[in-house]
Amino acid sequence: MTTIPKDDEIPTSSTPLLQELATVVNPLEDLESYHTTVDGKRFYKGRQSWSKPIGNKIKVCIALAGFVMMGLNDAALGAILPSLEEHYSLNDLQVSVLFLIPVFGAFSSAAMSGWVHTRIGRGGVGLFGIGFNLLCYSIALTAPPFPLLLAACVCSGFGSGLMNGSWNAWIGAFENAHSILGVLHASYALGGLLGPAVVSLLLTLEQPWYYFYRLMACIAVTMLISVSIAFRNDTAQAYNIETNQMHSTTNAEEEHEIDHMAAFKSPTVWILALFLCSYNGIEFSYSGWLVTYMIRERHANPKTVGLISTTFWTGLSSGRLCLGFITGRFKSLNRVVLTYMAIAFIFHCVFWLDHKVTIILSGLFIAIVGVFIGPIYPSTMVMATTKLPRNMHVSGISTAAALSGCGSAVFPVVIGGFINRFGASVLLPIIFMFYIIATMLWISLSMVKSYTSEEDDSESN
Repeated sequence: MTTIPKDDEIPTSSTPLLQELATVVNPLEDLESYHTTVDGKRFYKGRQSWSKPIGNKIKVCIALAGFVMMGLNDAALGAILPSLEEHYSLNDLQVSVLFLIPVFGAFSSAAMSGWVHTRIGRGGVGLFGIGFNLLCYSIALTAPPFPLLLAACVCSGFGSGLMNGSWNAWIGAFENAHSILGVLHASYALGGLLGPAVVSLLLTLEQPWYYFYRLMACIAVTMLISVSIAFRNDTAQAYNIETNQMHSTTNAEEEHEIDHMAAFKSPTVWILALFLCSYNGIEFSYSGWLVTYMIRERHANPKTVGLISTTFWTGLSSGRLCLGFITGRFKSLNRVVLTYMAIAFIFHCVFWLDHKVTIILSGLFIAIVGVFIGPIYPSTMVMATTKLPRNMHVSGISTAAALSGCGSAVFPVVIGGFINRFGASVLLPIIFMFYIIATMLWISLSMVKSYTSEEDDSESN
């Protein structure tokens, strides 16, 4: 009777075939190199992806749902504004404060995000972020006094800022970051498409505006339960080990001292923020004022021209969803993004200079612009993870996103002032200027020293 030798009895020098077979029949042996054990607990320390470690697929799906929720919340506000003006007896200037006030919450989240992660981990941050959004919706659904509604919007900005920075930094460091981030931000754009439609449906059914926040509260409660289950192991200890902020002994006394305000002092973060601010200037100029431009300058039919805004958001969503899977296959992220911006710039100029173009062709040109500027934001998140040290991913991206939020909040108001003073014809030259500034800032960002090779990223994708 033949006996099969145990693993430790297989000679390593004389039987290379058996040694190879032993490796094959024990595939978990290779996975051990991706884990570390601290205080009797096992933590994943390899580079994460959509499929590893186990459980990431569920977590990513929850993050996608979270971005749909944020898109619903942000885009619905514009559709609710007329109802708010009537309910609270406000004018346009007074109600426009609702666009600016969430920025204060986003700034607060940027200042605290890195510190909060080291104390309660990614799971705790997710719960905090959704919890603050739930607080906002719980207040708004009661149709409170206007000052209290403003305070609720600060809570929403704080919660969304926490989720935005945390999940962008986490997924941005994935092996297949371009494709997953593209889907993540397409989810936000999907929420942007659905938000006004849901509000319009409620108003058509003669329901009060605050019923929308009942729906949002239900979504937030579902998200809260989902995050508490799926991210239950994403503790502070797991985060600190993942980002190499804690020694293997993990004693509190031995934790590395980290400057949680370092992101505000980093020139890279400021370049990143200014680029995203310029990008937001492009995106929100199109989405906020293009319909006004078409009515006043191209004499489009007010009843149908609103579709041109829909084509832009559809193009934006499609670009993030489809081109995200293509972007990661190229070796140089820098050149790909410059190519995307160049194509969008060309179609912008064609749309700008040809005043005789039909409404159908106008919608087509704007949709193409949306397709090619769509993947730029998620690609910037990937670039950020290569230009910032690992322990500054969350704080750096959160800070840049919060600072760039000024663009989405302030630019529509500023552009409105220019249009009011000089006419709607100034819109396209202003967007032209944003393209030039964004291109210069992207080139500056690409020249910053990398902590992770872009080529490695593209190969892994």
